[in-house]
Parts: sequence; structure tokens; C-alpha cells
Amino acid sequence: MRATLTVCLLALSATSAAADVRGDVEGQLYQDAYRLSRFSIDELKEYGKCRPMLALAKKKLKPTDKLRSGHFKIHPKAVQDGDDYVITVADIPWLCDEIDRAMTRGTLAATLEDGKRYQEQLAKNPELDTNPNVRIGAGAYDLGRAKTCAADVAKEKAAGATKLDWKGTSYDLSDAEALCAAVGAWGEYMNKSGEANFEKVAPKYRALGVDGDRLRLFVEYENVSFRGKRCEIIDGLEVLAKQKYVHQWLENADGTHTIRTYTFKGNKYSVKDKTFLTEAKAYKGCK
Repeated sequence: MRATLTVCLLALSATSAAADVRGDVEGQLYQDAYRLSRFSIDELKEYGKCRPMLALAKKKLKPTDKLRSGHFKIHPKAVQDGDDYVITVADIPWLCDEIDRAMTRGTLAATLEDGKRYQEQLAKNPELDTNPNVRIGAGAYDLGRAKTCAADVAKEKAAGATKLDWKGTSYDLSDAEALCAAVGAWGEYMNKSGEANFEKVAPKYRALGVDGDRLRLFVEYENVSFRGKRCEIIDGLEVLAKQKYVHQWLENADGTHTIRTYTFKGNKYSVKDKTFLTEAKAYKGCK
């Protein structure tokens, strides 16, 4: 009798565990399906977990186990059951594939749209951007986007597509390569602007023997105070250039305080962060 009871309890436990997994998978996938139906690409990138949920479902559930949600209506194999639509674990890959395609195409469409804008701006031969917040490497993001854009356009063409339709806008792929190139050209423009802005500030530090990574650090934080012992603000470039280490005080959104310490070895440096719960305690981080 005792053995039978043990077997029953184990079976109930396994059933309960499977139900919990199914609930987790179902809950995440209905959110992903909803985001997909709304073409919410940024949300899918940040919160989507279709692939991890697929892996979990394959490991813990049966291919025939059912998942239900009104948002599964977009699935071609979904079966309506009242207000809900039912799919099985075996049907999940289609959803993940569609999400991947949507993220790729949504990202491509956004890049092409920026490409149009950059193309128009560059046609005016603009002066370099003198905003001091435009720093060295400012164009890296767009240069990376340009490469991804060109690769994605090539894939679309290889698949036989001539247009990209996204949220009511149609992009002619015959023009897309030029738009990808415009994004890259904008990245180069931003890099040149960042280098020019850097050289406006750098000479006064070089005159004090500062160069390399340390020079970039000081120029990047030109308008931010560095601190020394007891977290006192360092006053004067000559004093700053002689420091073996400096601190920055960061106030965090959760009310905590982080003391970031840069330790110099020549013109190289290492960084270490330490977070404190209160302002009073944070002063202990500036030794």
C-alpha cells in the first residue's frame, strides 16, 4: 500500500511539474505572439524568449501537449476553441521562425528609413558635427548597421524578393543597397566629427604628458568631475595629470551610489566599481 502511495505521489508531482512548465511556456509565447502581431520589434528583442521556451518545451513536454491563447490566432495551424486558439508544442518552431524573420525585416526597414534621411543630409555636404558629445568612435554603431543592412538585403534578394513591405511602407530592394551605403557614410561622417572634436580638447592634455587611453578618458569626461582622496573634486589639469588613480561618483536609479576607480599605469588604466547603499558609506570608496 505504501509503495502504491509513493508511486501515486511521484506521478502527481511529475504531472504538476509538467503543468508548471506548460504554464511558463504558454505565458511567454502568448506574449511573444502578441508582440509579433503588433510588429513590436524592440519589445521582441528585449523581452522575447521564443527560442529558450522552445528548448524548454522540447525537453519537458510532449510534442502533442497543447498551448492556448487568443494571440495564437496568427499561427496557421491554430485551432479555435471558444475565445482561444490552440497550438501544440510541435507547432512552436513556426512562431520562433516568424519572430526571427520579423526582427530581421523590421530592423532592416528601420535602417533603410534612416538611410533615406542620412542620404538627404549628406547630399547637403554638412559641416562636421561640433557637438562635444560626438566623440571618437561615434559612428561605430551606424557602420555596423550598414554591414548588417547590406547582408540582409542580399539575403532578401537571394530569396527572390524585389521589395520589402513593412508596416504599410514598401522599400524597393533595387534602391536598398544605396541606402545601406548611406548609413555607412553617415557612420564615417560621425567618426570624422568625433575625431575633430577630440582634437579640439586633446592638445592641452598632451602638453602635460597625457596620451593613449588616459588621454581618451580625460577628453571623454572633459565636463565631468574626477575625484581624489576623500572624494574631493580634483581642481586643475596639472593636478589631474599627476594622479595615480582617480574616482568618479555615479548616482544610480535605485538610490545607491557607485564609486568608479581608474588606476593608471603609464597611459593605460584599469577600472573597478564598488556600490554603496548610502551616500555616507560611498565616501569610503574614495581612499
